Amino acid sequence: MTSTLQLVNFGKLHGLDHELSLAKFVMENGVVMERMSFSLANHGLAKSKIIKEFKQKLFSFKKGFSFAIVEFSCE
Repeated sequence: MTSTLQLVNFGKLHGLDHELSLAKFVMENGVVMERMSFSLANHGLAKSKIIKEFKQKLFSFKKGFSFAIVEFSCE
């Protein structure tokens, strides 16, 4: 199954495994994805090892889309 989602916003991200699993599903199935946005739960996470590892795993997944902006920000 593929999705026609163009924008997905993950709010209050903590870098947990279930968040990564959902992001993986979206990346693999969102064939027309234009933007994936992650808002971190707090500013302290921005430079944390948890988020660094989250990003490394996220960018290693197979992507269903050919191009999309993936961004991280603090709320």
